Amino acid sequence: MLSRTDQDWEDLYRTVFWQLAAKILNDKRAPNFIATACGHAPFLTRAMRWLRQWNAKGEVTTSHDYMRKHLRGLEREPFSAQLAKLALTLADAPHGNSWAILSADMFEPGVLAKEARKAKILLANPPYESFTEAQRRRYANLGEPVTANTKAVEMLKRTLPMTCWGSETSL
Repeated sequence: MLSRTDQDWEDLYRTVFWQLAAKILNDKRAPNFIATACGHAPFLTRAMRWLRQWNAKGEVTTSHDYMRKHLRGLEREPFSAQLAKLALTLADAPHGNSWAILSADMFEPGVLAKEARKAKILLANPPYESFTEAQRRRYANLGEPVTANTKAVEMLKRTLPMTCWGSETSL
């Protein structure tokens, strides 16, 4: 069961991605997307389609290098990280598998903060489960203790203060 504080956090930041992305269309700087717990990259492949329709000049672009520069993912499970790379590769054929999908545990010290600093748009479908006591001990021993009841709220607490000014978040 979520505590009242956790539920308040989730209600505050739960929005629809495309409403947020639409808000930056008037910003002529290209957005950088980071998907935490990206799984097989459904949010990133959709962001790729969106980026093909928009660039810093308001023109359509299909440049693979442009896409790679603006799309990043973070996934703990190595198999899922490989699926994410495959999904992006197939969505951007005929280009090779050169996508920036970091295979790491987002709750290890500094991982989320480092990635969030690079992002204009944070995409997330984090686990909505609570931390086990063993997980709490592990992260505390690593030097960055968990302070929220759920993984989703912990992800928000660790990313939102680090995102660049004007960033958007979608859960």
